[in-house]
Amino acid sequence: MKIYIVLLFLFLLTSCQDLPKKKKHVKKGLVTLIIKNNNQVKTNIGSGINKDFDRVNINTNKITDTITLETNSYLKLYIKNNNFFNSVLCKKTDTLLINIKKTSTSLFFINRELKRYDSIPLNNLYKTNLKHIILKHNKLFKKFIQVNKSSNKFIPKKNIIKSNRNSFRELDSLEYNKLRIKKKVLNKLYKNNLISNINHVYHTSQVDFNYFRSLIRSYKFSLDNFYLKKIMNLYFNSELIFNDPFISYGYMNIFITDIVLIEDNSKINIDYQKAYKLLPSLLKGENLKLFREFCLHQIAKSDNNLANYYFNKYKDSYNDTLFIKVYANKYLINEKRKALASNKVELVDSDSKNITLDEVIKNYKDKTIYIDFWASWCTPCRNEMSKSKTLINEFKNVVFIYISIDSDKNEWMNASEEEKIEKNNNFLAINYPSSSFYKKLELQTIPRYLIYSKGKLVNENAPRPSSEKTKKLLNFYLN
Repeated sequence: MKIYIVLLFLFLLTSCQDLPKKKKHVKKGLVTLIIKNNNQVKTNIGSGINKDFDRVNINTNKITDTITLETNSYLKLYIKNNNFFNSVLCKKTDTLLINIKKTSTSLFFINRELKRYDSIPLNNLYKTNLKHIILKHNKLFKKFIQVNKSSNKFIPKKNIIKSNRNSFRELDSLEYNKLRIKKKVLNKLYKNNLISNINHVYHTSQVDFNYFRSLIRSYKFSLDNFYLKKIMNLYFNSELIFNDPFISYGYMNIFITDIVLIEDNSKINIDYQKAYKLLPSLLKGENLKLFREFCLHQIAKSDNNLANYYFNKYKDSYNDTLFIKVYANKYLINEKRKALASNKVELVDSDSKNITLDEVIKNYKDKTIYIDFWASWCTPCRNEMSKSKTLINEFKNVVFIYISIDSDKNEWMNASEEEKIEKNNNFLAINYPSSSFYKKLELQTIPRYLIYSKGKLVNENAPRPSSEKTKKLLNFYLN
């Protein structure tokens, strides 16, 4: 297997041209959301992660709210609350009215009208045009692949595939014809003004991505370089893998998990450090650089020590000052590097000023302090915030401290703004979980609450703001 992989690497290096890519400057625009919510139903507006590792994640329950979102081109937004879950495609300059009621939520574009096929599923239309191909494809598919009925997973008949390689390639030919016909259907709808530009782009994106996944699957089942060559020609040389407005993140992640880390495919956790090391055997030039940046983002999400190590390796190889600046600021790389040597709980505030938890406690040494460890991505943490505000209003003599364990500074600041956390006592932990303090308290999950009284930790596992026990405890320490 290892000899085969080496040959594969050599094949890719010789077959994949990697010409210098011109940086495209795209002027950003705004999507405006106007929200009417008379019943103040808590609603989340989110998106998937884009290739720059940014995403939309906003909670709102105001009676009226106006939210502006910046985008290079398009956004697929997910809007959900207790009575509604749906996705909506927005382009820059769009204004979307979201009317939230107790039992329903409606969406309406103020600046444009939807076309007929913007809201009609296209599967039936596809099937009508693909009947002859689907029958032939399904028959051939069963020859080479069986489906596990309990897990619904595809199981390749590897010996049959190996001895019938050319016949197995016919499956790909049929898949490619499906892609071609689906695109013809989409182009005809667009030409006849039956589908809007953004929906045409989105469905084309889906068709391209589905074929990409088919090529990946065929390679995994056969280890035939034929499929890798097609991936390189169709997706890398055209730069589609980097520039798809909806699924760029998905392309890159699947390529890493199923091609770069093909020998680790049975593992649950993705080893992005290993991928970073293996990538030069598969890619070169700008392709390699962009995939390494993708890995750097993933590493930063999971391990402060490794993020700093691989960031230094990146800087030794590349002089992209813009990426280096943005990445270092996003994940506070320099601050975290200094903090790793400390056993104290190192924090940073929204003005990027450093302080330790000991110093915070010392500032309020004669007070009772209620500390909330949370993160932007932690739903149970965020659900407690409204109860926390109730406590703040009721207990004027208690100091409420919020410490986020987010790895991304921007996500922490955005979530803090949404939750209206006061700036003075809001911090980001920059050496979590390496500090001995976290290990001593076994602070491995959030939300987690601590109570200090007169400078001493008196409750290392305090109840949540929503618990009646919290009020009793705070009254006890105040008295």
